[in-house]
Amino acid sequence: MVPKRPPHPNPLPRGARENEAVVSNLGGFLVGVAARRLARNDTTGGSAIRRLESFRSKSSVPFSLFRFAFFLLTFAFFFVLAPILVFLPWFRVEAPVRLFSVMHGNDVSRTAVVSASHLLLASTEPLTDSHPRRLTAGVEGDGSAALLRLAVEETMVRGEIENRRGARIASTLSASKLGIDGLYKQCLAPDLQDKWPEAKTWFETLLPAPVPARVTGPATTCIGACATGFLSLIRGVQMIEWDEADIVLTGAAEGTLNELVLAGFDRMGVLSRTRPRPFDLRRDGFVPCEGAGVILLERESDARADGRAFSARILGYAQRANTTSAYGGTADGEAIAELALAALNSAGLETSDLHYVHLHGTGTQINDAAEADALRLLFDSRGVFVPASSTKGLTGHCLGAAGAVELLLTIDALHRGLAPATTGCETIDPSFRTDCILTRDFPLEGNRALLLSYGFGGPMTALVVEAVEGRTNRPAFRARAPEQSGRR
Repeated sequence: MVPKRPPHPNPLPRGARENEAVVSNLGGFLVGVAARRLARNDTTGGSAIRRLESFRSKSSVPFSLFRFAFFLLTFAFFFVLAPILVFLPWFRVEAPVRLFSVMHGNDVSRTAVVSASHLLLASTEPLTDSHPRRLTAGVEGDGSAALLRLAVEETMVRGEIENRRGARIASTLSASKLGIDGLYKQCLAPDLQDKWPEAKTWFETLLPAPVPARVTGPATTCIGACATGFLSLIRGVQMIEWDEADIVLTGAAEGTLNELVLAGFDRMGVLSRTRPRPFDLRRDGFVPCEGAGVILLERESDARADGRAFSARILGYAQRANTTSAYGGTADGEAIAELALAALNSAGLETSDLHYVHLHGTGTQINDAAEADALRLLFDSRGVFVPASSTKGLTGHCLGAAGAVELLLTIDALHRGLAPATTGCETIDPSFRTDCILTRDFPLEGNRALLLSYGFGGPMTALVVEAVEGRTNRPAFRARAPEQSGRR
């Protein structure tokens, strides 16, 4: 007669006992593998193996759970964590700035808005010749610093800076060639004694002279050739987003069209001999003009709380570098398209969400062909039409100040509901496979725009802005006629 098996000390349902057996078998298997590996290099006369086998023979529920947990941890390491560590470097990780911008979305406590601005232009009429326009022909000292000071004073008055007690005020005011006027005049002085007054003026421009006394927060200068204006704006937006300041004076000026600078551009072969014709079949370069654009940025939540009007929001931005051509600017349309998509991604938008594109549009062969190809990749290939144009046929190329100037022109166009024509473009180059380039004014159906700006040496920048309806604090304009500004 077979003896009857004693009852289990902790009676369990049949299913639970089966699960316990499975757990025990899995744990036993792993311990057995460990024992076999230990036997290969055992120097203890088998005592280590006997202890391990004795440990394995125990089949209590707590030990079974321990073995099951050990199995799960081992499985997780080899089949989950290890593959992630191996393949993670293969995946492209975008810049933290872009991810940060996407995260805050419509959070008005982090969104930067344009609450005041001022614009200075040497040219406000369509350019019909190749003569550079100046604003600083009779200015003593550095022309860019003088334009910045004038524009900053007007912007601070419009932004009521004096009434904002306790606010952290920062500056990213910039100029691509700050101090070059003083250096040039110093080189022209006939002897060493005459050089000292000019040298003193030049050294003064290297100090934060354009930065107003009210600025006690971060103050930095961004230099990136013709992309200087956008680099300054992007850094200013970051100061707002990252809570480095409550108010940021940002923008750029260009007041350096002396013989030295013009000779350099002429040697590069980028100056027009006729007139600026962006995207035209007969384009032959740009016409440099002086100008400045200063923008006051602050948080949307602060502006709303204090009842201050603002004209636009900065929704997104992107920066890239192209080092394939030091003189030609952007090398191809794919690089521009990637830049634009990165800016749209940071704003949480698609290409179909745009209503206008302000192109860099210098009128040079390389730049315009690359931008036209980018338009094809971004819009035409997707069956999307977004009007695009360049205003450099009207304002000339403001060089380092171009981005700041064109941002204010774009905000004004969005408020007017009318995209400006590409002044000077009469016959679009037939090699361009895009229908987006405007040769006449075009009514807009929305208030969002993408702006592109690049510089010699490779800096590439983009901004996405949204005009705010019902707000009346639009950009202020001031210009001088060419004959009053020392036109060359």
